[in-house]
Amino acid sequence: MSSAALRKGKSPKGLLRRARHALRNLLYPGLDLHTRNRASLCAFWDHGLRDVLDAGSGNGYFSWLAYRSGARVVAINFDRKQTEKAREFLIAYKGCDPRRLSFETATLYDLDKETRQFDEIVCYETIEHIRDDARVIRRFFRLLRPGGKLHLCAATRVTNARHSTRPKAVATSARATPLGRTAPCSNRLALRSTKSSG
Repeated sequence: MSSAALRKGKSPKGLLRRARHALRNLLYPGLDLHTRNRASLCAFWDHGLRDVLDAGSGNGYFSWLAYRSGARVVAINFDRKQTEKAREFLIAYKGCDPRRLSFETATLYDLDKETRQFDEIVCYETIEHIRDDARVIRRFFRLLRPGGKLHLCAATRVTNARHSTRPKAVATSARATPLGRTAPCSNRLALRSTKSSG
């Protein structure tokens, strides 16, 4: 490594990090076909400036897609390392505006203390892992502004054998929530808040 490169901050560790990010960028969100397939659900989202909560953000892929559609996004994940990796990749490497895309370490049960309100909540492939899913769904409803939407996608035995321990999570959650409408998709519910604005 030349001394000029070291002076410019191009250390071997920095070069390795940039190479890793470049490879991740090429393959993002990863090789999981279920995740890639769920990207088609973005067609149900609103576009333009709005506040979105990505509940169970994982690697930040859907947070990034919401950000690209014009939203201000708060992404929560219980795994601190995953939160840091998403922040480093999407904000530091890809250059997303941290005023419009933020990553926080929290569980869905922490939403009991949440005071912000959202126009949309995205929760993909997360609710089926929650023991008290009805409680979390009620929190989602409380956090939605009048007319807000919940985009919920949960694996069932039919859609994904990995999640066969909680095959009725969607049906249980749907009964616990005031429904405005449902989308015509076997494993996705779009719930619209029916709260009045007055």
